[in-house]
Amino acid sequence: MTEETGQDLATTTPTGLTAADEDAIAREALSAMEGERVQLPMLKVTQQTSKEVTNDNLDRGVFVNTLTGADYGNAVGLVIADTAKGRFYSDDDNTFVAQGTDIVPNNWPEQWVGQRFDELPEAEETYKARANAGDIEWGKGPAIRTTYNYIGFIADDPDVPVRLSLQRTSKPAADKINTILRFALKSPWSNVIDLATAEKRDSQDRPYWVVRASQGRKTTDEERQQAVTLFQQIRSQGAELTGEENEGKARREAASSPDDLDIT
Repeated sequence: MTEETGQDLATTTPTGLTAADEDAIAREALSAMEGERVQLPMLKVTQQTSKEVTNDNLDRGVFVNTLTGADYGNAVGLVIADTAKGRFYSDDDNTFVAQGTDIVPNNWPEQWVGQRFDELPEAEETYKARANAGDIEWGKGPAIRTTYNYIGFIADDPDVPVRLSLQRTSKPAADKINTILRFALKSPWSNVIDLATAEKRDSQDRPYWVVRASQGRKTTDEERQQAVTLFQQIRSQGAELTGEENEGKARREAASSPDDLDIT
């Protein structure tokens, strides 16, 4: 048996090959993709206007994989392999996402490219400080939002890595996860992070769903090995973000003050 997977490599598989031979062939079949960036679809919470609700008839307030369309219901267990702070901006035509950088990337709107996010008047830090000082009205809130990203896989669906991106109304969940990761766990993948959705209402009594987080069970040896492998792939090959992040737009339009968005 192998130490990593507990699989008996001498066992014949349904293909008629031994597990060792099938593993070797599988690696050869995938060799052309070595060095390719890891695809990271979103683990998304459906809202009233989400396309999964309006087009695919999914329930509101459920977790969904934006790549596979898998509906995980209103509670999932996430094994975290890596974390990153990100930024998000959308206009009427385009969506811009940045992860793991303090500098605005070249593919963002030209007026911001090359500048530090935390120095832009449109970013959350600067915008909130200006609003609190009375220099500007809060209005619809900052155009550039801060996101807290957790990369890993669903414990019950481990084959596709996902990215949970929390912002604004779900920031308390990000704070909870960060506290667990810093103080309660030996490593990000020591325990499953239990996630659940909760319904809230905005100032106009419209429902929306936020994420709640708590520390779950200890991970298995196989889950920990998979998390380590995913971490190594991301750090050596990079990752490509897929899926839209539209949760924040309606929340920004409905917000009437910084406190509505749980920004610290």
